[in-house]
Amino acid sequence: MRATGISRLGRRRLLSWLLALVAASPVRAEQAPEPIPGAPVFVHLPLFVVPVIEGDEVTRQVTVGVALELAEGRTAESIEPKRPLLVDAFFKELYGMFAQRAHSDHIADEGTVKERLGRVADRVLGAGVVKQVLIQQLFERERPK
Repeated sequence: MRATGISRLGRRRLLSWLLALVAASPVRAEQAPEPIPGAPVFVHLPLFVVPVIEGDEVTRQVTVGVALELAEGRTAESIEPKRPLLVDAFFKELYGMFAQRAHSDHIADEGTVKERLGRVADRVLGAGVVKQVLIQQLFERERPK
């Protein structure tokens, strides 16, 4: 296993800083139209921007946009109490997944991301709460050397 150049304490600080940044972003309350009975409910999560670190430098950056389609009968409000835990768990999963694949030419595989985030959603929210994870954006960018 190759060292990443960031200690556990450094990773925790990075995660704490990123979570504080997400939590500090203003949330705009918009008048939502009345839901149509039987219509799917979608929850949009913040954009995840994940650095990929090899050795002691960031070599790539992966941006992931995610929405969750909730199971029938679920509301967006029903997952709000666990939303911060879900965002944190998603970020940790993405960071770990991309770090493991750092030596590959292409690390952002949509199917893999979707599957792993689905498992994380089941673990955090409970099995059957999320019908499917929708990947709205998946962009991998190499850092210039």
